[in-house]
Amino acid sequence: MFSPWHTVRYLVCNMKHRQYAKRTDHNQKEIIYGLRRAGCQTEPITGCGGMPDLLVALGGRLFLLEIKNPDTQGKVNKWQIAFHKRYPVSVVHSLEEALVAVGLKNDHST
Repeated sequence: MFSPWHTVRYLVCNMKHRQYAKRTDHNQKEIIYGLRRAGCQTEPITGCGGMPDLLVALGGRLFLLEIKNPDTQGKVNKWQIAFHKRYPVSVVHSLEEALVAVGLKNDHST
């Protein structure tokens, strides 16, 4: 039986319009390790036709995160915009923003 991770990998690996990322943002590892320490399961899915960078599972829920470099304020490209219109994706620049996106931390900035 396939797990959700196998299904996602299959979809990612078999998309018609693949566009590989030239590099990952330098903060991606920090965010992944921080989310894992907080009890999340993570699966990087970077580099494929507008797909977000990270799939996160927590408490039976799945979250899609697009990780952007906080130093350059990376922009969302046209493939990502199209994907974000169809699916709920949170754009994050830090571990703190990622924890807010998955509901493990309150956003006190609002």
